[in-house]
Amino acid sequence: MHDILPTKSNIPPHHTLTSLSLTHVLHSSDIYSRIFAHLTLSPLAITCSYVAVMLTTRDLTVILMLAGQLLNECINFVLKRLVKQARPTEYLGDGYGMPSSHSQFMAYFATYMIILMYRMGASSGSVSPHVVTVLVLIWSSLVVYSR
Repeated sequence: MHDILPTKSNIPPHHTLTSLSLTHVLHSSDIYSRIFAHLTLSPLAITCSYVAVMLTTRDLTVILMLAGQLLNECINFVLKRLVKQARPTEYLGDGYGMPSSHSQFMAYFATYMIILMYRMGASSGSVSPHVVTVLVLIWSSLVVYSR
């Protein structure tokens, strides 16, 4: 039990530690910046939702949507190395900034959701595909703007 607790001798020096920048979002203190900072985390929340829904329902539509989303991320990875455009400022992270992974993620998500809504149609008691389309477009546009 005593060996599990960290001691100064088994903690690595500070310079060997790195940030898990998965959710490292910088923003100013005003309310709009705070809202956009939370919106920029949408791809992470959507990915968690994909996995949760896929594991609980094993729905082929969700599995294909996630597979397409992952392929989209691979395409983004290649495009960043082809375009090689630097980030607007150095403190925003390493790597290239364009095309924005968040923007491309949300564009794929919105496109798939809109197509899915219109293919499914408005079944009795369900939300209109038009309403979902507007909401998804607003959401994805706000994420793109936040980037």
